Amino acid sequence: MSRLLRPRLSRRLNRPLRRPLSRPLRRRLSRPLRQPLSRPLRRRLSRPLKPRLSRLLSRPLSRLLSQPLK
Repeated sequence: MSRLLRPRLSRRLNRPLRRPLSRPLRRRLSRPLRQPLSRPLRRRLSRPLKPRLSRLLSRPLSRLLSQPLK
């Protein structure tokens, strides 16, 4: 009986723990990461944009912006 109960309990405990924890963790991480990163990124980008316009224009801005946000 103990052998049958152990795998059942482990499965029940593992499934609810992994699923709900991963979802709120992703939401918590994605929200705060986007907000604080966007502000300093704009300030940092605005400074080099003036002297290094040619360099940034040669490269696609979308790639530069998407990499640090991820």
